[in-house]
Amino acid sequence: MKPMPTARRVLSSSLLPTVTKRSIELAFLSLVYKLPEHTNVIKARVVVTLKNGVLDPQGKAIGHALDGLGFQGLGEIRQGKVFDIAVEGSDKDKVRKDVEAMCEKLLANTVIENYTVEVA
Repeated sequence: MKPMPTARRVLSSSLLPTVTKRSIELAFLSLVYKLPEHTNVIKARVVVTLKNGVLDPQGKAIGHALDGLGFQGLGEIRQGKVFDIAVEGSDKDKVRKDVEAMCEKLLANTVIENYTVEVA
């Protein structure tokens, strides 16, 4: 009887495409590195939208596609991004400042995008 392949052997196989390998790695890491249940975790939600006056071709394409599917009476559609972030800690003000710093540095292009942060 053939032995079951290990995760490492499967990942090193050239038969799997790179995207699949990365998906398997991320799924495995999420299982291994889960935060302990007793850890204080504060959840934050970041909503990033284009500023008024910035053209939104993706929103236009979505509106056109919805119209083609028979949805009538739609106004302007604007596309955005949502990030749900779990941060270890217990100080909501510190978490809010840290998440805002993440937005300023990476999550939002502040030249053309606005962002809002909600901390729960």
